[in-house]
Amino acid sequence: GGGYCIGSLTSHRAMLTHLAAATEGRVLAVDYRLAPEHPFPAALDDAIAAYRFVAAGHDPSSIVLAGDSAGGGLTVATLMALRDAGDRLPAGGICLSPWADLSQSGATIHSNATIDPMVRADDLDRWADAYAGTHRSTPTGGEPPVRRFHGSATAPHRGRHCGSPPRRLPTPRSTSEGERG
Repeated sequence: GGGYCIGSLTSHRAMLTHLAAATEGRVLAVDYRLAPEHPFPAALDDAIAAYRFVAAGHDPSSIVLAGDSAGGGLTVATLMALRDAGDRLPAGGICLSPWADLSQSGATIHSNATIDPMVRADDLDRWADAYAGTHRSTPTGGEPPVRRFHGSATAPHRGRHCGSPPRRLPTPRSTSEGERG
């Protein structure tokens, strides 16, 4: 989480410790590069490199990628990029409240504005601009270069997910609806 711009491994350490204990597994937290100093595709490149590092020593069917907020969007973008590159895919992905639409084109960004305690549209716009810049997807259906080369990596909710591992991805139209891949 952190809009690709803020946050650190320290902010998620307790959650990751509990996750490792609950799953009786090991957790690798990726300190991916942050915008604006390192805009797209830096975080995606770091996530792909981290997965490939782990997959080199472990069966991908024993690996699960996970992230919350921007990290959830990065999880989906990473899965799509790995699929498109022909990599063996992990067992699945866990997306906790994923920020999967950098264009803020969904209705809930406005309908939840007065009740969401953390997310504000102006913050998301600022972070999306810092991270994706000119590669940011537009609600008008434009085809920025990032969508052509990275399978809609900045708007993975619009991407084609066939061939990706199972996951539940809330779409911008509602936080209670989801798609299964």
